[in-house]
Amino acid sequence: MALANIADLLHQRGLKVLVVDGELESPDLERYFPTAQGISSHLGLINLILQFKEIMSQPVDNTEGKGELPLPDLRSYLVEIGVGDAPPILLMPAGKRDGVDDFELYAKTVRLFDWKDFYKNWEGESFFKWLKQELSKLADVVLINSCSGINEIANICTQEIADVVVFFCGSNQQSLDDTLRIAASLTGPQKSKALSGRLVSSIIVPARIEERVDAQLVDNFKQDLIKGCTPFLPPDKAAREDIQYFWNLRVPNVPRFTFTEGLIMRTPVGNEELAFAASLTKVLQAMARLAPPDSPFYKLCDDEPLTISNPQPRLPEGTEPYRGLSPFLEEHFALFFGRAAEIKELVGYVNKGGLIAVLGPSGSGKSSLVQAGLLPRVRQGDLEGSEHWKIVVVRPGDDPFAALSHSFAPWRREVAKLVDRGLASMLAEENNGLGRVIDQVLEGQSAGARVLLILDQFEELFTLTPEDQQQPFLMSLMTAVETSPLTAVFTLRSDFHKECQQYAPFFEAMNRQTVNVNQMSRANLKESVIRPAELMGVTFEPGLADRILDDVGTEPGSLPLLQFALTRLWDGRDGMRLTHQVYIDIGGVQRAVAQRAETIYQRLSQEDQKLTRRIFTQLVQLNDGDRNTRKQMTYAELGEPAAAVKEIVKLLSDARLLVVRKTEEETA
Repeated sequence: MALANIADLLHQRGLKVLVVDGELESPDLERYFPTAQGISSHLGLINLILQFKEIMSQPVDNTEGKGELPLPDLRSYLVEIGVGDAPPILLMPAGKRDGVDDFELYAKTVRLFDWKDFYKNWEGESFFKWLKQELSKLADVVLINSCSGINEIANICTQEIADVVVFFCGSNQQSLDDTLRIAASLTGPQKSKALSGRLVSSIIVPARIEERVDAQLVDNFKQDLIKGCTPFLPPDKAAREDIQYFWNLRVPNVPRFTFTEGLIMRTPVGNEELAFAASLTKVLQAMARLAPPDSPFYKLCDDEPLTISNPQPRLPEGTEPYRGLSPFLEEHFALFFGRAAEIKELVGYVNKGGLIAVLGPSGSGKSSLVQAGLLPRVRQGDLEGSEHWKIVVVRPGDDPFAALSHSFAPWRREVAKLVDRGLASMLAEENNGLGRVIDQVLEGQSAGARVLLILDQFEELFTLTPEDQQQPFLMSLMTAVETSPLTAVFTLRSDFHKECQQYAPFFEAMNRQTVNVNQMSRANLKESVIRPAELMGVTFEPGLADRILDDVGTEPGSLPLLQFALTRLWDGRDGMRLTHQVYIDIGGVQRAVAQRAETIYQRLSQEDQKLTRRIFTQLVQLNDGDRNTRKQMTYAELGEPAAAVKEIVKLLSDARLLVVRKTEEETA
């Protein structure tokens, strides 16, 4: 009854509607849409499937101009139902079953049909893909009536055709348990893989709710439903922690409908039917908000979903949504949230060109902003012509000219190490050596071609590079920016800002175009916490996200601690949900790293503990005051015993306590 009335309501709103009676065991849609000719005498879904099997059994004619089997004419299996003056509703009945003989044949066919054989030997999956495509051509909205019987076994609705599954859940525990079981079967990596990356959304509607009984009974069912349905909330509702969203869609019980049902949306009688009609309108709007934004159906949504700029692609199976102690890289751009304003400012500066500084405290996410926020937009051409730019990423280290030469070498024809060393000398000794290299890299490129140079961890210039190389490097970089098609973006810890004063032109230029990466607002931080999990179909228990934000506080540089805690929380997730209990167990934001490190450390022998302390000491560059910085080292630089060092580094890396970067010589 609900589907028939929603179809009628959509029809009233001017949409083209097609209804499929998928309840093969007990078809009943036809009684809501009487026509001059009985619908039961018309061919329907099961007849279409049998016709497809018959076609598939025919040999293929491989003569010229042929070679494809003729697929059925879908309109032969549809009935036009006139309602008012608008275009008719299209109905695909379950199948022909008029008269005793037809009914017996229909019942026998449905009962004995081998769905496993249909999928395995008769291209059943291809059939339903074709059917979905053809149905979508004929209507703005396709509605399929379904139950948990034969057609559920055949995956007709929940796997092969549906984009959204609307569950009408009775007000009892058995119905709720069955609903949640089926809804859960539609989520997760395995189901996404089975659907070739297509996601199926669920709407769970409490149906025939009788609120005139003991209030405690209603409340008990309400709480059970809210708790069970939370993992299936739409992402924006989960982000707002609107946990009563599905409960607010509830359809009241109308006693009269126990004895007689029909289309009541046009002329509801009495308060009960008015309430029923109002609730189905809410369900329709919940369906509409999941439709493609450019579709006529979406326009019926009066509850505007949370706008998310730059819709993100679905992520491959096995992707982890949080980065631990590692920065976000280009390939993680779909997981990078909370820095929209900074990205916009940075892209604007890069579009102008010149020298751009990305400034912020240690651990504020400067590298992530550039790698995951800027570079994907450059590569996809968000800036005019930027898809053709050459992008070079480098860390200064203890020899910035050598680092530059190594990074530019792949863009030049000569990549042998002897030439590479010559390139380093040219960069260091020539007045505009960097400009010469850029001209060589862009030789033969179209007008407007540029080099985008990313200098990450720029404070290394002042902590690792010898003093006599620091100012020459700044001068070389500034000269190239001023004379060549070069845009340079560098990330710098804010406590090293003054060190750039040693070369005034550089200092003045960076201050003209600086993006300050400060502590996120609470709203942006919450987005960065919740949205990556949502992309994976995983939700937070109510109140957990706010609890995490409270623990983060306002201290600068807290993002690595947050990301590490979220990674540990993700590792301990309960199905498709992140829980308070696991958060407590890992020690929360402030203790997650220390607790994990202590656990790993205590498992080591005394000799390995001593070696671990040495490795961590080697990876820290001690500077004046409290401005200590990380230090990148190769396995060879970490020293002997080499095998034991590698084993300890691997252990710490697997525990997410150390980041190992794949280079020609692996670097910790």
